Amino acid sequence: MTDAEISPQMAHSIEAKAQRWRQVMKNYRFLTRAELEGVRHGRVASHLLKVEHDGAALYPEFQFSAAGELLPVIPELLNLAKSHDCVGAEPDPVADHPHRLF
Repeated sequence: MTDAEISPQMAHSIEAKAQRWRQVMKNYRFLTRAELEGVRHGRVASHLLKVEHDGAALYPEFQFSAAGELLPVIPELLNLAKSHDCVGAEPDPVADHPHRLF
């Protein structure tokens, strides 16, 4: 699709999505998979919330306590989403001990 083929509505939609991502990235902290695995020395086995943006997997920091512990509600939330066939609700393995990531 060339620029000439993009309708004003499509251009507006693309810009609105980009603006939402800028706002989310400004207001929330995300960790990369490498950051999580580095903390756990590359060991994998827990379940975390994940979003994908620009081809990268990002893990919202809000799912951890200030002490770095995975909040108990996160696995429950993932199981609930999966039980309701939510798209993209597959848990993503990341750490040996979900109770202590940092």
